[in-house]
Amino acid sequence: MRFTLLYGPNRIPIGQGLESESGCVPFHQVISRGLLQSAEDRGLAAEDWQAVAPFVDRALCGSGDTQDQLGVWFDLARQNLVLSYESSARCAMEFISGNSSQLYQQLAGKTIEPGSIRLCELWGIKEGHTSSIWIVTLHLAQTHPSARFVVNVARDMEAGEELTAMDTELSALHLRDHLSAVKVLGSGTVADEWDVPVLATSWIPNGLELHVLPSGRAVAIDRFNPDPSDPRRVASVTVRSDLDSDELWGAILRSWVALGNWSQPDGPVRLPRTEINEGDWVYSDGRAVLCGLTPGEFIMSPAEALDACFSLRATLGHRGATVEWSNREAILAILCEAAVVKRYPALARALRTMH
Repeated sequence: MRFTLLYGPNRIPIGQGLESESGCVPFHQVISRGLLQSAEDRGLAAEDWQAVAPFVDRALCGSGDTQDQLGVWFDLARQNLVLSYESSARCAMEFISGNSSQLYQQLAGKTIEPGSIRLCELWGIKEGHTSSIWIVTLHLAQTHPSARFVVNVARDMEAGEELTAMDTELSALHLRDHLSAVKVLGSGTVADEWDVPVLATSWIPNGLELHVLPSGRAVAIDRFNPDPSDPRRVASVTVRSDLDSDELWGAILRSWVALGNWSQPDGPVRLPRTEINEGDWVYSDGRAVLCGLTPGEFIMSPAEALDACFSLRATLGHRGATVEWSNREAILAILCEAAVVKRYPALARALRTMH
């Protein structure tokens, strides 16, 4: 199987050495989970990662300077076993090479002969604190359709623990409501300096990442725009102007309720722990679909769960302020609509006793 590698929103072709024709070498722009905590413990500002990220990435690959201020970041990155972009790409390729037939069977529902996959397109579309995210397209012989899915590669050791836990929770949530959460197709580890967790999930066609602005307006991101002076960095976003904020908030609430366990009239109620502004939700065909989460479900009484639904919120940046959806009339309508379904007895009881 031959690999082609693409990078960023403009799908810049990069070689196996990860250098583009223009000489740009990609890197992880977002700080990883464990490194973020270590930086805060040392009194370093997470925002400073933006300036040092490309240099730390090259140093992790064995090239570049590690002195002065960069040395602090490099040492912390080494302590947390942060993966360079090169290592992330290699882990994605190794995982796909070892699991491509099984992943194709999960998607297509049929087995293929060994060696049927001729080409794999690996597109590094973005990353978060937990994982680097790769859109994978498998191209087979002409008699077989291609297959597309997503591969998440853990960013560092702490992120790996989170990704492993997310594997279990996402699988359970997909069984709870298959329309509101991506399907886990497979998972495993790839040997690097440590056993790096990798998670493959279904791809959401035409999915738009959901975010909330400081004004409280929910938006669906149509495109991440690279910096003209440095195409390796995302400088801005383009949002879909034809999508109403309340419509997007409402889609998230409907799916969050659907992914909860409201089966016991007296509780407890279990709801997934999600963060809108960390890319956990995408919007597709009028529905919000969960593609990531923070491990550890909320476990609440029915009344507490009802309050949480009326306080649906997004955090503005790391440890930033929170913004709530303020349209209580729309929230109530969505909850009343859900409460008539027999699978939500705890919600129905909480609404009846609401003051």
